[in-house]
Amino acid sequence: MYYTYVLISKDGKRTYTGHTLNLEKRLQEHNNGEVSSSKKYRPYEVLIHETFANLQQTKSRELFYKTSTGRYQLKKIVNKWKLNRLV
Repeated sequence: MYYTYVLISKDGKRTYTGHTLNLEKRLQEHNNGEVSSSKKYRPYEVLIHETFANLQQTKSRELFYKTSTGRYQLKKIVNKWKLNRLV
């Protein structure tokens, strides 16, 4: 199975979108500073993840989250995440 994932920094200021075969390992790589583009905003937690049967679907979903419509949807999810953290 392939995963499309969105990570959020613990302070809620940054998100990172990607795809992988092993979600737990990939999260560990981000939190260990092994991914240069996300290194300075760690630690991260998984905000959302979706499972797909093939790589093409996974990449398509990742690209969607990087479009204006996808970013808008993520913004709503992030806002709910922030509200839940306050409660």
